[in-house]
Amino acid sequence: MPYFKYNDRKVYFNTYGRKGPYLLLLHGNSTASAMFKGEIKRFYEKRFKVFTFDYPGHGKSEKTGSFPQDFWYENSKVAAALFDRLGVRKAFVIGTSGGALTGLNLALEHPELVFKLICDSFIGEKIPFEMAEKIERDRISEKKSEMGFAWFMLHGFKWEKAVDMDTQMLLKAARSGQKTCRQDPSGVRVPVLLTGSKTDETVPGIEKIMESLKKKSNMFESILFDGGSHMTMLTRNYDFGRIAVEFFNRPAVNTN
Repeated sequence: MPYFKYNDRKVYFNTYGRKGPYLLLLHGNSTASAMFKGEIKRFYEKRFKVFTFDYPGHGKSEKTGSFPQDFWYENSKVAAALFDRLGVRKAFVIGTSGGALTGLNLALEHPELVFKLICDSFIGEKIPFEMAEKIERDRISEKKSEMGFAWFMLHGFKWEKAVDMDTQMLLKAARSGQKTCRQDPSGVRVPVLLTGSKTDETVPGIEKIMESLKKKSNMFESILFDGGSHMTMLTRNYDFGRIAVEFFNRPAVNTN
């Protein structure tokens, strides 16, 4: 299996496709890059050289004792290290759910690496405590459902520890009022498309979140689906795939 070292830990990555520009896909919290396999085959590998990785402590990456408090910023650093490992100078980026936060951190910290970014199902500049509590409640029941098996398939036998560490990290971030991005999104210098669903059960105020970001910078634009649920990249995958390819193919116009 392909690995690279980050902070002396093994990080799993994979590559798909042989032609076109590079595309990095960033998975959400409590998941792993294997969630993208179907989408890569269906929409992206014929158009892009796709690369993915599992955040430290997730999927096939080396396990950790806890997740960093500045989780999404730290994983943006792992992403930048993977660019260096693969010799990728610049790429398109899609992040969904927590991956959208990692992607925005990457674009803010390393704009030279990002052509354009899609932030799908962005959960906000801070984690509301009510959201973190709901995630905690939902995961208690989801562990006993088909979702528990899905987590097992993503993380292996230590899946429950990975999910619990993520839940505790979210609760701590919510209690402290910590921002999800190290830099203010107003400083973004690459085009960003925000996507989401009006019926997102995890982010019920997603339309307000989108509008708030668009007021910060005209580098943000948004598409809001009437249907679908959290992670429209998966729940509205055909519409999302078409929109993503159109957005990446459209010439970038710097309006700053």
